[in-house]
Amino acid sequence: MSHPRHYVGPSWPPPVNAYDYVLRLCPSDLAWEFLRRNPRYQRDYWLTRRGCDYTRRLRNGRHLTRIRRHNLRCIAWGLHPFVDPALPAPDAPLSWVTNPATQIIEAISHCPVASSANILSLADLSSAKHILVGPTYEQDVLLRDSFHALTLRLYGARSFMAPVCASFLIAATPEARHTLPTIATALNLVFQPKHTSDRSGERLLLRDAVVSLDARCAGASYRETAALIFGAEYTRAQWGPGKSTWLKERMRHARAKGETLRDGGYRKLLQEGCRCSA
Repeated sequence: MSHPRHYVGPSWPPPVNAYDYVLRLCPSDLAWEFLRRNPRYQRDYWLTRRGCDYTRRLRNGRHLTRIRRHNLRCIAWGLHPFVDPALPAPDAPLSWVTNPATQIIEAISHCPVASSANILSLADLSSAKHILVGPTYEQDVLLRDSFHALTLRLYGARSFMAPVCASFLIAATPEARHTLPTIATALNLVFQPKHTSDRSGERLLLRDAVVSLDARCAGASYRETAALIFGAEYTRAQWGPGKSTWLKERMRHARAKGETLRDGGYRKLLQEGCRCSA
């Protein structure tokens, strides 16, 4: 099947487990799944392809992106830099500009000496797959698991070249206690990242919303979408005259939810921490 211009999902019809990764995404990654399906975002991305940021794969398997300059067009979407809409969330270097679901912790990095302790090695961090180097050479290490996303912003020695020592920056104010949850999140992402599947009713609805958007873009009907999600035999038994209408309503609701999140609702999804009202 030839796909429309704005289709970014797996080849249609996809295998049954093609969307299982959505159940393992943190809120900021889940928001990206809807934003990357927005035709206007895709248009803005392609309009800025000239002079785009440079990305390469490091020897340790991490991806390094150099940001040449700030781009107001991508900041308007809440992202910096632009991210290729063809990339699913696990492969995307997502840096949200204003996002309560993504926290930032800053540190000074310096080259370790023989007696140095607590050396930070990005090669040993399973939650770190992407590093962004900004125009002023700050290094944003993107840490993510199935529940949280955090940006470790380093100034100084290049952490992507070799292990470094990090001195974390904490403001000496009465409000410093508010940084403790951020530090706790950072420790969990460094030492105990959790990559588990969330099969709650709320998350399953969001997964179905992603499937519904791709199904509509590929020209599939509600029934074909239901057959992909629930199986052909179950859909056949539930669909038709005299049958319960709950499955049809589920498909309509999932598509409407997906369109709302795609067209700007992803920001609310970030703010609510992945809460979804049925």
